[in-house]
Amino acid sequence: ERLSGLLLMARTANPQAFNSLDQALAEELARRAALALDNSQLYAGSLRANADLEARVTARTEELHRALAQLQQNNLALETEITERQAAEERFRNLLQTAPDATIIVDGAGKIVMANQHASVVFGYDHDELLGQSVEVLLPQQQKAQHRRHRRQYMKAPDFRSMGRELDIHGRRKDGSLFPAEVSLSPLQTPEGVLVTASVRD
Repeated sequence: ERLSGLLLMARTANPQAFNSLDQALAEELARRAALALDNSQLYAGSLRANADLEARVTARTEELHRALAQLQQNNLALETEITERQAAEERFRNLLQTAPDATIIVDGAGKIVMANQHASVVFGYDHDELLGQSVEVLLPQQQKAQHRRHRRQYMKAPDFRSMGRELDIHGRRKDGSLFPAEVSLSPLQTPEGVLVTASVRD
């Protein structure tokens, strides 16, 4: 239902008018020419569409390759960071285990998150028994409430502090026996929050 072109036919040898048969032939020729022209245009459009599709696929493939390369690079950096962090943690644990004093690490809520072997010996607990306990479990009953208040105050502005000289501090072993103790505190900033390292000397 649209104009594709114009077919002009002329007769020079015999100038008489076209009859109905001639007209039918001309119309058929025009129809076939229009069909051929349409097919040609459709084919050209198909080629353009394919070329455009291929260009988009190529661009998308390149984009995916770049994203994959970036992801691999990020993964490599992350693996390196994890390996370095694990190595640092291992060095820290080794240093903690070789510390000459009983060493306990406590989180902001006063829960024991780490302790060395010497702490287990001094307080008489197995290592796993200490983890997750409130640090007040290592104090005499009469000092627990006061220590909780001191701990909460300390966590507002944690600093390096030696407690043994200012306070009469006693440690409490698992069997209930007490011993006089000197305690040094040192804060440690971590991604999970402030941890406090307590070095305890009998």
